[in-house]
Amino acid sequence: MTSSDADRNGPDAGYLLGSSIPMAIGWVGGTALAYAAPLATNGPLRLAAALLPTMFIATLLPSQWKNATSPWPWLTSAVVALLVSRFVDPSWSMLIGGGCGTLVSMMERTDA
Repeated sequence: MTSSDADRNGPDAGYLLGSSIPMAIGWVGGTALAYAAPLATNGPLRLAAALLPTMFIATLLPSQWKNATSPWPWLTSAVVALLVSRFVDPSWSMLIGGGCGTLVSMMERTDA
């Protein structure tokens, strides 16, 4: 939301803060709830927890598509995360994949 607004109206720290506070409350609240809930390791919510990041990315990707090079950071993240997940915990593989995708995005040349 913030990057779309910054593209339209320029950078605004107040918009970033205003859009981040509800997200942070939901994120921390959801994490606390999941930590406190007595869920079985192979219970029915395991599939939902596994699909949540994938569905989040699938809904976010169309709004981020700007030109032919737009999918490269996303693809880099996915490929690196899948490769790294064979060697480390899935949480770390998502973090490493996201970092690699961010690096590709930072190296991308954008002339406005």
